[in-house]
Amino acid sequence: MTLVNRVLASPRIVTRASRLYGTICSQLSGYSDDAADIVVRMQPDASANERILYLTFDDGPGAASLDVIAELNSLGGAATFFFLGSALSEWTDPKTLASNLDSGGHAIGLHGYDHLNAWKVQTDTMLMDQSAGLEAMKAMVGSERSLRVCWARPPYGRLTKSLLKWYASQNMHVALWDVAPVDYFSGPAERPKTAVIEFIRRTVRPGSLVLLHANRPVWREGMSELFRTLLDDGWKLADLPT
Repeated sequence: MTLVNRVLASPRIVTRASRLYGTICSQLSGYSDDAADIVVRMQPDASANERILYLTFDDGPGAASLDVIAELNSLGGAATFFFLGSALSEWTDPKTLASNLDSGGHAIGLHGYDHLNAWKVQTDTMLMDQSAGLEAMKAMVGSERSLRVCWARPPYGRLTKSLLKWYASQNMHVALWDVAPVDYFSGPAERPKTAVIEFIRRTVRPGSLVLLHANRPVWREGMSELFRTLLDDGWKLADLPT
């Protein structure tokens, strides 16, 4: 593994970078002026005493999405799922997916249609991608009236002024993260599920947003252990407020 890949695979480094990036974004006056202060939920509330965590799952729906939702539902926990329109368009039963999300009190968020990097594509291309993703999500929601797309997270967390203006026009808020266990580099030949779970336990703070990916093999075996461990530690697993 190259030095760059080792850095990108380090949850400690990625988490520190995420917190620094969130701080910078929240302080950029250009973002708040142009986007009506919609860049929120980047950092936890360090002063809060209530032990609430916000688990978030990107890039779905995927192979383990229904399992993750069912496990959370059985434990009385909730999470927020940032879906890709391209994945939704291939989903065979969107009504069941929406019903399971709704019954568990989960939140949903926009991740775009394809996994585009806003810093590498033209503005029009990015906005068209986000718009297509939003339409796919609205089609999935259908009659599930309590499910609303009011959160957004661009791929890689890459924000631009144009993108923020578009989110504001759609009445959506941006949610980044402050804990990144890098579960997408986890597996039998890399970091086992126990390492991912232990990093989360050591790193979370009241109000933390944890970046996870429900379509990764690690959560086939690790999700139940993660949820139960956090609940045993006294954390409440909540969805982002709508």
